[in-house]
Amino acid sequence: MNVETMKKQGVQEIVKRFETALLGFIEDAQNRGVEINRSDFEQLVVRAASVYAKNYVKAHGFIQIFGSRKLSTIASIYTPQRFQAHTAIRNFESVDELEEAFSQDLQRSNHSKGNNLVGINIANEESYLMVLGYPANGKTTFLKYIGWEALRYPNGKYKHDLLPVFVPMWKFCVCVFVFAC
Repeated sequence: MNVETMKKQGVQEIVKRFETALLGFIEDAQNRGVEINRSDFEQLVVRAASVYAKNYVKAHGFIQIFGSRKLSTIASIYTPQRFQAHTAIRNFESVDELEEAFSQDLQRSNHSKGNNLVGINIANEESYLMVLGYPANGKTTFLKYIGWEALRYPNGKYKHDLLPVFVPMWKFCVCVFVFAC
């Protein structure tokens, strides 16, 4: 199978997911009295899916390693990480309790590696995922890798049929600088 055929199959899978996400859009529009040409709509979905996949890979599928001049794919540099699974997140009443549990889990995982699970396996088992960790421990790289694998569904290692949407948390932060006179 050549690369071009693989790309077409990948885009076809993404198109199917876009169609699923937009299921009912035409009928809803028609119920509101809006005329939509089904053929034109399907062509727009194919184009949107292609552009989405291309932009996602361009924005999140490559990383530049410190000291290197070339870009590497996230899949080529990613090494499977082991995480401490903590599934009962709803039991925490405050952020302080969550942070305390996180610290305790870190202390336990340093002494006993037996309870740690491979990250992709946890992601495949859980419906929702929150990744906590200290700065520069690989949280962003892990989540980009999960998105990369989700984009490759059903050929990837991530087994949920979802469209990946990567939203960096820094986009939600508002920085305020106060200068003392």
